Amino acid sequence: MADSGFQGLQTDTPERSVALPYKGSKAHPLTPEQKLHNAHLSRIRIVVENTLAEMKHFRILTDVFRHSLDLYDNIFVSIAGVVTRRADRRLADQRRAALPIAA
Repeated sequence: MADSGFQGLQTDTPERSVALPYKGSKAHPLTPEQKLHNAHLSRIRIVVENTLAEMKHFRILTDVFRHSLDLYDNIFVSIAGVVTRRADRRLADQRRAALPIAA
């Protein structure tokens, strides 16, 4: 999955499955189906972007790690678990908020 700045990625890497949003212009506006596709990709992509940003708060993805790789793996897995649990909780809250209220 990539944003629209990566147009042509699917031809550069034909062995990979790449999901790209459609790009419209004044001369060729997007169809409703293309807009729906872009909205779906956007919903998925924002979760990925927010998860990476949250992992960067722990600085393990941004700073030079000066310890053993075994320790890095253990720390990374621990942080991924914390971030995943937080993301799961946010998604559950969003789903609950989207449920219709029973009368």
